[in-house]
Amino acid sequence: MAASRVAAAYSSAAALQEQQLFDLAIAEWRALIAASDAAAAGDAAGGAAAEGAIVGRARYNLGVCLFQTADYAAAATQFAAVADAEAFPKLAEPALANLGLARFNLARGREAEPQRAAELYRGAADALQQLLSRYPQSPQAPLAWYYRGESAAALAQHDEAVAAFSQLVQRHPESPFTVRGRIGVATASLALGRADAAEQAISPLLDTASVLDTAAPMQQIPPALRREAFRLRGEARLAAERYADAASDFARVAAPADDATDGPRPAGQDEAQQRQAYCLYRAGKYRAAADVYDLLAAGWPESEFAQGAGLSAAKCLMAAGENAAAAGRLLGIWRANPAADNLAAAHWLARASVQAGTRPADAPADANAAAAIANNRKRLEAAVAAVDEAIAIAARQPRRPVDSQNAAAVDRAGERRAWPAELALDRGDLLYNLPDKRRQAAEAYAQAAAQHPGTPPGALARRRAAQAMLELGENERAAALATAALTADAEAGAGQADMLQVLAAAEQAAGNTDAAIAALRRLTTEHADDARLGAWAQRLAVCLAASAESDSEAGEPLW
Repeated sequence: MAASRVAAAYSSAAALQEQQLFDLAIAEWRALIAASDAAAAGDAAGGAAAEGAIVGRARYNLGVCLFQTADYAAAATQFAAVADAEAFPKLAEPALANLGLARFNLARGREAEPQRAAELYRGAADALQQLLSRYPQSPQAPLAWYYRGESAAALAQHDEAVAAFSQLVQRHPESPFTVRGRIGVATASLALGRADAAEQAISPLLDTASVLDTAAPMQQIPPALRREAFRLRGEARLAAERYADAASDFARVAAPADDATDGPRPAGQDEAQQRQAYCLYRAGKYRAAADVYDLLAAGWPESEFAQGAGLSAAKCLMAAGENAAAAGRLLGIWRANPAADNLAAAHWLARASVQAGTRPADAPADANAAAAIANNRKRLEAAVAAVDEAIAIAARQPRRPVDSQNAAAVDRAGERRAWPAELALDRGDLLYNLPDKRRQAAEAYAQAAAQHPGTPPGALARRRAAQAMLELGENERAAALATAALTADAEAGAGQADMLQVLAAAEQAAGNTDAAIAALRRLTTEHADDARLGAWAQRLAVCLAASAESDSEAGEPLW
């Protein structure tokens, strides 16, 4: 191919590329390369060398055009062809940079094929490492360090990612890539469980005085990257259990963007608001957490992160001691959706209603107290009705074997609970707090224990049934339930002491002094560190005295 024709073809293709008419430029670059390859065998050695350099540049430019049209596989082929430093000394450096980028982008598009994606990420890392090794002072070095780190992160090689991003930050502090490099260090450090290192990497981006130890103000960081920086620092502080500080960072992410428009809101704001609420809760700022959950539910009604936000807000109110308000909310949540995926609302309604009715023993008996008692009764009765409805709904769900893997249903707030057993226990608790329903409560507890053996709520219901039966004077049933609890719940700790106490009291009330003594002896020996030890010892002495007196009257030896 004549040199003049090569030059003309090159100029034509280059002009099309300059005008960003990439498809047309691709066709001309390919035609030039094909014609040159066909004519290469007949050219003189000098001409072939000169033309070879032109064809090398044509291949490089073809790769650039293919890259611009997102044909990364074809682009990578062209860049690889001119990445040889000996054959193409002036092209190898940019070709290696672009080869790494092409392979990286190709890997991103193949993430549904994990093995192929991993191979491409490794290929990207290899090309970029070659660039950094051969040309450490290359203008492309910041880009290479950054995508070297991104490739390592994609391969879950987090230590290598930290190393690459750190090199970028240390060697090129003024590069535009360095902001992303610090974000990369923080992200990889969090993946490694190094919260302190993550915060140390990200905090300079959020310093109001400077960024990257230069005079660049924080406001010069693009808003999306600034939000990501606050998010990462929030995650680091959350991991370090600095909940209040983490909540502050998440609030910055969830706040309206500085560049807010009528278009879509920035991605991640709903998740950040959920994290903010959670951190406020963990920081003990329960009322503030409830308010943020309310904002989440109102502002992002379709978000997956808002599902259960109303329930979470009510639970925060409970933690803040606002149980009556929480019960009102929970009743509304249940009535809005009395369904199997909302059983948690009925459960927490029961808990809030019980706690809202607790009054100090020395509370004055005035008109306000009477009104409070009346309101409490209405609240408890409404909760009983809701729990009865929930129990009926739960009973219609497919039954599963009781085991640690599948006995618990997953409600929309993400809790794992054996809801039928929980609700049965809730019903007993609600009835117990209605003074004229104590016998019904005792029977409800006994029924819950019988219907849900082998579950923690069933075990607790059995213990409460024993105590309630004792209060009602049903000593024989109280003793039987306590004995069953002692047998079934041998590892229950404090529950064992409670049941031995019930058993002793029931046997003593029934006149079975020897059985009462046996239970009290177990209490005083097996639970000697319990604060009730003195009372048990006193009762044991009374029973021993009664037993001795009985033996004396029968003419038998005392010991």
